[in-house]
Amino acid sequence: MAKWLLLLVPMLLLDYYGFQVSKTLTNGRSWATTLYWGFHVMVYLSIMAFPLFHARQEIPVRYVYLFFSLILMLYIPKIAAGVILGIEDFFRGILQFTMIKKDGLAVPADTARIPRSKFISQLALGIAALPFTGMAYAIVKGKYNFHVRKVSLTLENLPKAFEGLTITQVSDFHIGSFNSHDAVQKGIDLVNQQKSDLIFFTGDLVNKVAAEVRGFEPILSQLKARLGVYSVLGNHDYGDYASEIQTDADWEAHFQDMLATHESLGWRLLRNEHEIIREGADSLAVIGVENWGRFNSHTNYGNLKQACEGTAYAPVKLLLSHDPSHWEEEVLSGSDVDVTFSGHTHGCQFGIEIPGIKWSPVQYVYRQWAGLYQEGNRYLYVNRGFGFAGFSGRLGIPPEITVFELKRG
Repeated sequence: MAKWLLLLVPMLLLDYYGFQVSKTLTNGRSWATTLYWGFHVMVYLSIMAFPLFHARQEIPVRYVYLFFSLILMLYIPKIAAGVILGIEDFFRGILQFTMIKKDGLAVPADTARIPRSKFISQLALGIAALPFTGMAYAIVKGKYNFHVRKVSLTLENLPKAFEGLTITQVSDFHIGSFNSHDAVQKGIDLVNQQKSDLIFFTGDLVNKVAAEVRGFEPILSQLKARLGVYSVLGNHDYGDYASEIQTDADWEAHFQDMLATHESLGWRLLRNEHEIIREGADSLAVIGVENWGRFNSHTNYGNLKQACEGTAYAPVKLLLSHDPSHWEEEVLSGSDVDVTFSGHTHGCQFGIEIPGIKWSPVQYVYRQWAGLYQEGNRYLYVNRGFGFAGFSGRLGIPPEITVFELKRG
């Protein structure tokens, strides 16, 4: 509770600046003051009450994310406005604390006070409207605006029978974040419309526990491909982030539930193992490792060497590994895998991707964070994710369904 109360201090400062804008633009009318502070008192009470309910696990995770996102939507615009008003206050302060002479006498402080500029308040409001509008779009529509990306991969050693093979990759469902079955159905329909030969799911089916999938099974089980649906686990799928899992027995029960869930959906879950796909006399290996990442070692269960045992004769090796940091850390140096399919980063669910510009805050943590990367004749693709976690929205980094076509070099 103490840390939540500490959060109120900067919020009060931002709200004070917000009130200055409101007071200037409404000429200090009492109804506007009552409305402004009445609304914010309700916000403060909600923030103080929220951890009490959350500690008793009475709030589904999707509402936790939504609450957090709405708070961000309310206060990030105020930060933008506060910068403008802070600059104005700096110059007003210099003038107000400078001795002003009139007829040889110092002007009283209350007479020398400089009123806040209405133009600056309007400017601050206009600047605040930009992030507010963007975040509102991200929460209401952006997180469900699925994009299909098509990628061609040329492999020198691709057997002739697999020329033109298509693979659809989806990743990071975080299914417990969704409060709309229709949105999930829309995305699954779009995956099936690609009519790919294979479907790869690269981890993070849930946020915390397998029970989040309940009610979504009829939709997720619709994923179908001629050569099968293959999946791996992500760092969120092990139950290690769930406060309700307290004992080893709890963990084991959850994990068995997760394994049974993949099976019930008709997905072939690869746990440090592989499967050989055959077309006539030709073959390729689909390899899957459990989670392995540079920054979340407490959920590192992956064993690449074990997964690749018995694949030496396969001319092409396709690896499903949730965390893209695995590629540089182990895959490039410790295997002869041709293509690695990853997810995990979500592209931070926020960024800019336009011709000539590709930026997201996550790039300061992950060198490979979205799209296709190549080292010699070996590839990594980082899917931007199907769902969302933490922030209940997406801005500039839409949810992704990726379709690959394999070609012979």
